[in-house]
Amino acid sequence: MKSLEIKLNEALEQLVTEQRTRAARAEREMRFRGAGLSQSARNRLHLAFTLSTDNAGLKEAINVELRRGTR
Repeated sequence: MKSLEIKLNEALEQLVTEQRTRAARAEREMRFRGAGLSQSARNRLHLAFTLSTDNAGLKEAINVELRRGTR
């Protein structure tokens, strides 16, 4: 049985992770729109980065989509 303190720490950690994931998604959407990506390209990249909290590799992924010509 987990102590109340452990449960609280786990819940807090989950909330922080969810918040960071939401912030990363918002940043991605802003960068996608700035790059002029199509909706289908944005959907593909959001799916690929679903659990990302830091968007590492996003610039390269956007460049790949742009080379594909998915504007």
